[in-house]
Amino acid sequence: MGSGSLDPVLPLALGLHRRDFRRRAFRNQLLATPAIQADHPSRIQTNLDLSNQPQRSLRIRPSKPIRISRPRRYGRCCRCPGRRGRIVQSKRSCRPRRSPQQVPPTAMIDPPSGLTNTPEAFSITIPAMGATIDVRWVGVDSSELSQASEIGKAIETKIDHWTEVMSDYQQDSQVNRFCRQADDGQWHAPSADLWRVLECSDHWNRWSLGAFDASLGALTRLRRSKNQPSDIQWQQARLSCGWENIEWDRQGRQIRFKRPGIRFDFGAIGKGFAIDQTATQLKELGIQSYCVNASGNMALGASPTPTAAGWPVEIGLVDSPDRSLRSLRLAHCGIATSGDLHQKLRDRPQSNPAETSVKSSHILDPQKQLGVVGSQMATVITDNAANADAFATACCVHLARGTLNNWLSGLEKGQTNYPSDFEIWVQSVQVPGQPPTLIHWS
Repeated sequence: MGSGSLDPVLPLALGLHRRDFRRRAFRNQLLATPAIQADHPSRIQTNLDLSNQPQRSLRIRPSKPIRISRPRRYGRCCRCPGRRGRIVQSKRSCRPRRSPQQVPPTAMIDPPSGLTNTPEAFSITIPAMGATIDVRWVGVDSSELSQASEIGKAIETKIDHWTEVMSDYQQDSQVNRFCRQADDGQWHAPSADLWRVLECSDHWNRWSLGAFDASLGALTRLRRSKNQPSDIQWQQARLSCGWENIEWDRQGRQIRFKRPGIRFDFGAIGKGFAIDQTATQLKELGIQSYCVNASGNMALGASPTPTAAGWPVEIGLVDSPDRSLRSLRLAHCGIATSGDLHQKLRDRPQSNPAETSVKSSHILDPQKQLGVVGSQMATVITDNAANADAFATACCVHLARGTLNNWLSGLEKGQTNYPSDFEIWVQSVQVPGQPPTLIHWS
């Protein structure tokens, strides 16, 4: 650990690979981008032609190509156990490592210069859930490093707990054990924490009009398999999917599967849910100014300084990793980005050669039970990270269905009773080589 005067809004891009992440600092100034204007401020649908705009590059030192990196799914890195859970008191003097950089579609950007008299900032980096979870908080006195250490241990314990609850990679996780028990078709009561995740997933299945479905785990397991599944395996997996095959006893907090083989996959809500719980714990420990980031999915607390407008966040372009769509200052909210920039899987039933030749998104359309096709990216700001995470996935599915505008209009009118305000940027490349299409809704 170092000591000294710190800047709590550290010039860093969050979401780097866990081996390259620690103690990175970037000392660049980001060029300003003119705000996109429209006659109607809440809805913009236009083609983005930024050829005449100034190039906005983070210019990470040393100069390397920047690659947008989508977060991986659940799983724990075993290659860097020595770095896991170490508290870092960040300093301006930290220099970047000489290795390739990766910036997620939603990333922290450089703060404005001239910040003085700032409190101490601490961070802990924990590889979990297939991502690098970076937690930053401000307000702990520099002389109380033992308190920071205790906070770090509490954060690590919290993240480990929720990984054990939700991970579909760990065979002994709570969700996998529950699914195996529920294959008998009887009523079963999940743990209190697992019930909270299932209840949140059920809300989003209704709010999204079925575009969000956490019961597709049997199909996602086959899609990411290295071996070629048989036709029978594909058929069985597709029959074991569907939220309508789950029966609820809300008063008794019990669940019954109508057919065996249903498996839950919380990949579209799990990281957001876990970082929300981490943020809640920070507030219980007296920390109000924090940023919890899991590869671009963020839960943000109060501004890092009284004079700051919020934590600096940048939304990237779907077709240009080194350029930005919008730079924001955010506080007391959640933000998440979902898309198929890097995670593409193959829909591989052997009986259909046409499908076998097409790679599609890791995001599944529950109606078709196939991956979404096309390059798209949705960024959502709403009340918390779990809602933003699920919201962004539902936006991608509705965009592929052609129902995005109707669905968002219904949310705005309160037809599905979604309880919070939101702001959305959805980018898609409809014709390769052409500028992306943007839908902005707030």
